[in-house]
Amino acid sequence: MTIAEVLEQAKTLSPNERQELMSLLSDLLAADKPARRRRLSELRGLGEHIWKDLHAQVYVDQLRDEWNRRWASIATEDSTTEHTEMARIQLAPSSGL
Repeated sequence: MTIAEVLEQAKTLSPNERQELMSLLSDLLAADKPARRRRLSELRGLGEHIWKDLHAQVYVDQLRDEWNRRWASIATEDSTTEHTEMARIQLAPSSGL
């Protein structure tokens, strides 16, 4: 089938079908391109503006505080669940074993 024949068939499609065809052809072209290998050094300075006014130690301290709060809440939830389960077991009728 020639490109001219494909084009003639594409003209019979609805606008939505043409759009879908274009998208599929675009994906097909993108898949044919070999992925360009990058060097790690190319990332140097990327996102630098994000860290501009943030001191490293302050950031690390904030992360540690967040982790401690999360672990404290998890430990509290686990402890509450454990005590609730123990109470349920103690209140359960004896199985006669």
